[in-house]
Parts: sequence; C-alpha cells; structure tokens
Amino acid sequence: MEVFEDDAISGSEMHRPGLDKLLQAVTDPEVKFVVAWDRNRLARPKDAVDGLLLERQMQKAGKRVVYAATGQEAGRSFTSDLVGLVEHHQTATTCAS
Repeated sequence: MEVFEDDAISGSEMHRPGLDKLLQAVTDPEVKFVVAWDRNRLARPKDAVDGLLLERQMQKAGKRVVYAATGQEAGRSFTSDLVGLVEHHQTATTCAS
C-alpha cells in the first residue's frame, strides 16, 4: 500500500506532485484499487467534469476507485455516477465561493 498526499497544495489544482504520482502508480498492473476517504480528498476540481474525468482515467487503467467514507465506488452504476457528479459539483461550487 502506498499513500499519496499533497500537503499545502489546493485540491483544486489538478496537477499536483502527489496526484501525479498516483496517476503514474495506476499504470502498474499490480495495483487493483484506489481508495480515498472521500471524493474531495482526491480532488476539488473547479469544474465537476474534471473530477469525473480523473475517476474515469483511473478506471480506464483498470482500477476500482472506492471512497471509504461513503462506501461508494466510482462508475459502478448510474446511481454512483450521478452521486459522483453531484459531489464533484458541490465541491466545485464550494471552491468557487
């Protein structure tokens, strides 16, 4: 297990050293899951679509993206995708305020 973090860097910045290392790590076929506490711990994008695209990028690499706080798994159903859009939108709206 490896932990990726970006101390003192805004989650709205979609190019951060820790996030970039995570995205590199998901190319490893031995990595099966990405677990984050919540969507806003992975990213706080200014545009909700960017958050969904980040999840999609990891899924396309064959990884399951799971959020521990809610038990949600990205991309598992229409409902999880809808919840993802709403949560990313809430974060984007909060960051823009």
